[in-house]
Amino acid sequence: MSMNKTGSEFPDFWIACSGGVDSVVAARLFHTLGKKIGLLHCNFSLRGAESDEDEIFVRELAAELQIPIRVERFDTDRFRKEHKLNTQLAARELRYKWFQKINTLTGSLIVLGHHKDDQIETILLQLRRGAKVNGLAGMPVLRDFFLRPLLKFSKQEILAIAEKNNWKWREDSSNVKNDYKRNLYRNKLIPLLKKSEIDVRELDDLSEKFRSLRKYLEHLPLHEKYSTGNGFEISVEEWEFLPLWVKNELLRKIGFDDCSVKHLNDLGKGKKGSKLGLKGKSVWREESSLYFELIPFVNNDYVIETIPRDEVFFGSASIYIDGDKISGEIIVRPWKKGDRFTPLGMKGSKLVSDYLTDVKLKANKKDKWPVVTDGEKILGIPGFVPDDNFKITDGSTKIIRISPKTEC
Repeated sequence: MSMNKTGSEFPDFWIACSGGVDSVVAARLFHTLGKKIGLLHCNFSLRGAESDEDEIFVRELAAELQIPIRVERFDTDRFRKEHKLNTQLAARELRYKWFQKINTLTGSLIVLGHHKDDQIETILLQLRRGAKVNGLAGMPVLRDFFLRPLLKFSKQEILAIAEKNNWKWREDSSNVKNDYKRNLYRNKLIPLLKKSEIDVRELDDLSEKFRSLRKYLEHLPLHEKYSTGNGFEISVEEWEFLPLWVKNELLRKIGFDDCSVKHLNDLGKGKKGSKLGLKGKSVWREESSLYFELIPFVNNDYVIETIPRDEVFFGSASIYIDGDKISGEIIVRPWKKGDRFTPLGMKGSKLVSDYLTDVKLKANKKDKWPVVTDGEKILGIPGFVPDDNFKITDGSTKIIRISPKTEC
């Protein structure tokens, strides 16, 4: 168990509590079960007095349960404008970066109140975006330090628990507005599907199958099977035989998932010497095979890969950078004296050593903590933040993820 400076223990679980019924039920259930918990509350300052009243409610809940609470107030609108993000993405980025900081400082798991209805909405949104396996697998119960224990319960079941126990909660007035796609799906599309006698619960079963498929694909030794040491090679005959899901996973694992499967299918039918060129990599049509050639990334502890937008999960141990802004080879190395970067959300630069001190990283970890660089500039600090100049935005077309190999 982690200890704070005064010697008292941190909670085993921080409940991310907005004041809504889902997070209130999660907090009270964990408390009833005798778990050592605390509350985390984000005040995004988006709904005036209503936001402040939510904060007061959560503070009173913590006082009633006699548990610790941490509150962070954000100027979300300013952050949104500065970083050219929509309101939802800005709030999400602020929330998950704070949660990540809390986890780094305390080592506690963070409990999120997502439920089965949220999972169904997520799957519908992913279907609309043409997501791959990872997107269609939906939200996992446990990823990194985030725990979602209510995913098997519907909204109605959660409401029933709260009403039976006379537990009070706050209603977010923005949830009834259809300004965002998720709300539109929640308030319009899903009720319409139910009226059409379509059992939307089957989507959760579908997602469960995709989670099984994802687990299967993750354990396929594709990277090792097709590696040549300097690149990757697969016979055209075998490529044509592979199912689409396996092709996508192969491309993801070898760092070529910004390649279109269709374009590679066409290349396989082309002449010897045909080439598909990409920034920092290429695919050649050899005598009877496809040969993947890329700039080797020199690092044994981190995976550097180009990913589609639907695989971005803010709050994981990964950082994401805009690949189109990078000029050299990406390398992860230990920080050196004099290294500077501009932390996400800041204007001026800061010494990496000072930043790691500010986030209270323990000394034994600090001395060996890595940075990501393109040979000239620091692109970010794994596990914390990207450099503000290399952050992804709504307009980013090439997203690079840097994550520890131990990350799920």
